[in-house]
Amino acid sequence: MPRWRREVNSLAELPQTVAKVSGLFVPGLPYTSDALRQMWEEALEAFGPERLMFDGDWPISRLGGS
Repeated sequence: MPRWRREVNSLAELPQTVAKVSGLFVPGLPYTSDALRQMWEEALEAFGPERLMFDGDWPISRLGGS
């Protein structure tokens, strides 16, 4: 997670850059809103709501459950 955090913050420093948060399914970890909240909150803080989108990553996300 520290590497992800550094890279997200570096990208967010570029004012013309937007981000899409997706692909957060990690085998062996729960795929729930609580489990994903930390990464979403950090990306939201770095990019702000004007430059951040969420993608559900269907159908890959179904591997983690319904």
